[in-house]
Amino acid sequence: MVNVIPEGSRFRSRWDLLILVLIFVSCFLVPFQVGFVHEVRLTGSVLVYLIDLFFLVDIVFNFRTTYRRQGTEVVEAELIRQHYRRGMFPVDLLAAVPFDVLLLPWVGVSAGGVSVVLLARLLRLLRIARLFVIFRRWEALGETNVGFLRIAKLVAVVVLFLHWTASAWFLLDYARGFPPQSW
Repeated sequence: MVNVIPEGSRFRSRWDLLILVLIFVSCFLVPFQVGFVHEVRLTGSVLVYLIDLFFLVDIVFNFRTTYRRQGTEVVEAELIRQHYRRGMFPVDLLAAVPFDVLLLPWVGVSAGGVSVVLLARLLRLLRIARLFVIFRRWEALGETNVGFLRIAKLVAVVVLFLHWTASAWFLLDYARGFPPQSW
């Protein structure tokens, strides 16, 4: 059990809470940048890349965090790595690696009036999958009322989707030049 992080440890719970907050920040910030700002700005970019660092560290922690199989906690390091590699690792990697950095030389290029760099940042919205993993872990540990966690998860998802929808609606009218019959 060397170099593993118990899924029910205080450290892991606090780390998951931090990651949950960062999921919300990034899942609000990126659609806001795409829908309302339309161009790459330094302050937004610094914040996005700083959050990326936390998610890259989270990948390292996930390769070391125990998990439950049929009610038993798996603590063997190799089984933990295999489980994560076959599970959420591809999604976490796509959401954490800043592929938009590769497009920074073309920061002035836009599609539909939005910088292609910002469009590449939309991959970060895949982080919402991590939200479900965290809530599932908390429900399985049973340290918090499961009903409360399910309501919190529902509210979180609804709020995020409402924000994404509002950003998309604004972006659609922006791309059409705010025609007279738009809102």
